[in-house]
Amino acid sequence: MAGPLPARDGTPLPGAYVGAGLMGHGLPYAPILGLLLSELIATGRPQTLPIAPFDPMRYVGAAHPPTWLGP
Repeated sequence: MAGPLPARDGTPLPGAYVGAGLMGHGLPYAPILGLLLSELIATGRPQTLPIAPFDPMRYVGAAHPPTWLGP
């Protein structure tokens, strides 16, 4: 995930951004993610690459029940 951190109602929280989910083989992408987030914070949109596919807003309203509660 990368972008403005949304509240439960889907509105962005002022001044809150998230850049997460880089583990293992994704860790080398941390510098470009940092660059894109800095561009987003400074100018309102990333300049180098689009980050729309990683927008945290896609999780707003989604309910994912825990898998361990099933039979």
